[in-house]
Amino acid sequence: MRYVHEPRTVPSPKPEQLRVLYLTANPEQNLRTDAEVRGVQDQVRRALHRDLITIDYRPAATSDDLIAGLNDLRPHVVNFSGHAGDAALLFDNGSVEAPEGRDVPYDLLARALNATDIAPVLVVLNGCDTLDGAEVLLGSTAVVVAPICWPVGWSPTRTVCASSPHSASVFLTSLLLDSCIPRRSVEVWLWPSTTSSPRP
Repeated sequence: MRYVHEPRTVPSPKPEQLRVLYLTANPEQNLRTDAEVRGVQDQVRRALHRDLITIDYRPAATSDDLIAGLNDLRPHVVNFSGHAGDAALLFDNGSVEAPEGRDVPYDLLARALNATDIAPVLVVLNGCDTLDGAEVLLGSTAVVVAPICWPVGWSPTRTVCASSPHSASVFLTSLLLDSCIPRRSVEVWLWPSTTSSPRP
């Protein structure tokens, strides 16, 4: 038996892209989720490391879109932008003729995240009154960003990122593009403009 040894160069593996599942739902058609998405796309387009992030944008998202996105993309980050409350996120029903909202309770969302092989590291709840939901989801993901409005002088102690409503997604995109490290644990406080100085 004869062996031929040829020197070969093994190429270095390419860095893994940061995968973002970006869901928007606006069945009541009174939110500017399209403008928000444009802001995020602008941030990505201007970023130095734009090739290291991929965003799967799904407008008028239904609960089926959520499940399909988790399975197909295996995202590091899941962003939801739309109406919400202390008990659920309001997804779309997918109808063109008769659009309506469909509640997806936070505990059901947590179960969906836990059912994946590799759960997302970061979940962004870009809707009003989502802090209670963020607390539920912290059992299924490392970090949750939830926009809230705090009274002046009130100092939070929860390990949940926060911002003024409907600005979290654009700021978060900038943050992720600056780091561009998939599966990195990110813990950031975003303080509302009504607070004069952050306090831990």
